[in-house]
Amino acid sequence: MYGNIIRNQIIKTAIVLIIILSGSSIYAAESFTSGPTNTPDPFNYGAGPAPAQTTVNFTISDTNDVRIEIYDKPPDTTKLIRRFYSELAPMVFSLNWDGTDDNGTELTNGTYTGKFKLKLNLSLQLTIQEME
Repeated sequence: MYGNIIRNQIIKTAIVLIIILSGSSIYAAESFTSGPTNTPDPFNYGAGPAPAQTTVNFTISDTNDVRIEIYDKPPDTTKLIRRFYSELAPMVFSLNWDGTDDNGTELTNGTYTGKFKLKLNLSLQLTIQEME
């Protein structure tokens, strides 16, 4: 006698993304890249009018729910200041951030930390065989 058990699990994967708003380029982990306008200072603070936004590019290989969160600079690194959320099809994407929080307030120079999260739906099939 054979029995099949199918179980769905949701697994969250977080990749840390560091965004620096002053004095150096955007640093990105693994599948992230930054555009040429992001160096040496993504928002060009102190060198004339600041650009309206900075861009971080990323690639996903399957349709997925993507959530990107940007957190405040030290010492308040647990304070969520901006979030981006979307369901995306597989391809290369660009995230445009204008250096503001969720309320539209411009942020000061500093290093901001972000998290990139994917929600993966995995189907695991287990076969249980009864020995006779």
